[in-house]
Amino acid sequence: MAQATTRTGSGAVTPPSAIQRPAAAPRPVIVLLFAVVSGVVIGLAGMLFGLAYGGDAARRAIVASAVLAWLAQVLAFTIVWRLRTWNVMAAWTLGMVLRLVVLLLYGLAGVRALSLHPEAALVSMAVFFFLSTLIEPWFLRS
Repeated sequence: MAQATTRTGSGAVTPPSAIQRPAAAPRPVIVLLFAVVSGVVIGLAGMLFGLAYGGDAARRAIVASAVLAWLAQVLAFTIVWRLRTWNVMAAWTLGMVLRLVVLLLYGLAGVRALSLHPEAALVSMAVFFFLSTLIEPWFLRS
């Protein structure tokens, strides 16, 4: 089987082994950094929500929303990071659709199934998604 070669502007042929590809940051490190930073952002926002909503039921709803939002954010970021070289906007849209589906399923079934305070659960999750989505582009540029 013949190896593919690349022609330069001068007509010279460059073998595939000589083609340099840009070095990217290792994926696990970027995903880990995003997970840590988004966890801190979600945790701080959760503490503020805990001050705004009183009672154990509301705090339990905020904690459940924080955990689920963080898991969905890390999964969505991993998908976007992996597909960003293919088409960053399509990958980001896919991540946004994933977040929307998680929020809808949580609102339609999860809140009732877990007997959570609906307002605290849904408002906090929407804010957690919003805040952690704002930091995502900084990590996608890495």
